[in-house]
Amino acid sequence: MKNTIKKSDLQLKLKDMEEKFNKYKRLLDAAAKATNSLVSGGYGDKAIHIAMEYLGIATDADRVSIFEFSKDSVTGERLISQRYEWSKDSVEPQIDNPDLQNLPCDKFFPGWFDRNEAGIPTNELVRNLEPCSKSILEPQGILSILIVPILIEGKFNGSIGFDDCHTERVWDESEIGILSAVAGTIGVGIVHKKAEEEKEIMENHMRQSQKLEAIGTLAGGISHDFNNILAAIIGYTELSLCQLPAKSRIKENLHHILKGCNRAKNLVQQILTFSRRTETKRQPVDIKPVINEALKLLRASLPRTIIIKKDIQIKHSILLCIGKYNNFV
Repeated sequence: MKNTIKKSDLQLKLKDMEEKFNKYKRLLDAAAKATNSLVSGGYGDKAIHIAMEYLGIATDADRVSIFEFSKDSVTGERLISQRYEWSKDSVEPQIDNPDLQNLPCDKFFPGWFDRNEAGIPTNELVRNLEPCSKSILEPQGILSILIVPILIEGKFNGSIGFDDCHTERVWDESEIGILSAVAGTIGVGIVHKKAEEEKEIMENHMRQSQKLEAIGTLAGGISHDFNNILAAIIGYTELSLCQLPAKSRIKENLHHILKGCNRAKNLVQQILTFSRRTETKRQPVDIKPVINEALKLLRASLPRTIIIKKDIQIKHSILLCIGKYNNFV
């Protein structure tokens, strides 16, 4: 009887060891597939989601989320925002939950950020947490949670959360170790993706600048041709004025032509100023006409449904001295 009990205990231990071995093997296989997916997929959104799915299935987690940590530029408050998510069909997704965007981390999860920043995972049962943390996790149906920090070259960038919504779980150290290693690879993928997005934005800005430069060159060329046409109109109009009798009614019409030509001349000058690459001469400027002209240009670019009300209450013209020190005179 004594030998039978010992044999039974040994069989249970062997079975337990076999289950753990199979569990770690599944997790290691998933980690390898996740890494391969990220590398072969160019670290794009699809590759990141596939990697999360591999880890979710292997760990039997109900939901896997990637969070980005940041600091408020004004207050310095530490914030958490969900960026990616994988979840089982039986679990309600949280990717569109506004409560998980720019969430004050220290307010709702005291101590978590400090531990994660130091590379220490958070492994908690929700029922044991403080009310402030429960108020965020319980509405998502989370019973237990593992937060694995994403560290890149020792710098904290975010975390991966593994949610259990059907049962409570305490993760063992071996599982956490494997997931921590994969988290770094996923972090590299996210950083790589951000770099690609920033590169694309820079390229778009460059293309836009090139378009503006081309428009400026084109505008400059057209302006010179238009100036030549205006010179002829102004010249012949002035000659006609000189040849007409003093009391001729046609003179008034010719004065209107000159007035229109001068307005066109000023407009051409503005276009040339826009198209020039060299710095224009700096001198004091009467600001009132500048504002009026700017409003005219703005009016032309806005829909007719928008009304511009002008109220320039300046008794005396103000000169804006655009010089070395940008002083007002």
